[in-house]
Amino acid sequence: MTLEVALAARADYGEIEAFIDRYWAAGHIYCRSRELFDWAFGPSPEWRQDGYCFALARSAGEVIGILGGTPFTLSRFGEETKACWLANWMVAPRYRRTGAGLRLMRTFSHNLGFEVF
Repeated sequence: MTLEVALAARADYGEIEAFIDRYWAAGHIYCRSRELFDWAFGPSPEWRQDGYCFALARSAGEVIGILGGTPFTLSRFGEETKACWLANWMVAPRYRRTGAGLRLMRTFSHNLGFEVF
C-alpha cells in the first residue's frame, strides 16, 4: 500500500467534506458550513499559507485519513508562542493499522513550525 500524507489545498474541501460525513459524523457542521471550515483551518494571521492547516492521508488517490489544526498564538505570561489546536483526527477503519494516523500527526509535529499543541 502506498501512503501519501500532505496538507490539503482549498480545492480538496469536497473530499474532506465527504470523509467527515462518512467516517466522522454525518451532517457535521463542517459539512454544512464551508465558511466555518475555512475559518477554522484556512488562512489566518497565524497560518499564512493558501491551503488549509489540515492534513490528508491518501492511498491510491483516496482520502483514508484526516487531521485538522487550528493555528493560534498562545500567550503564557506574556510570552507568545506559535500553537495549534488539533481536531478531527480520524483514519478510515480498514486503514487503522497502517501508520496513517501517526503520519498525519508527524506532519504537524515536524513540518509546520508549531511549538505547542
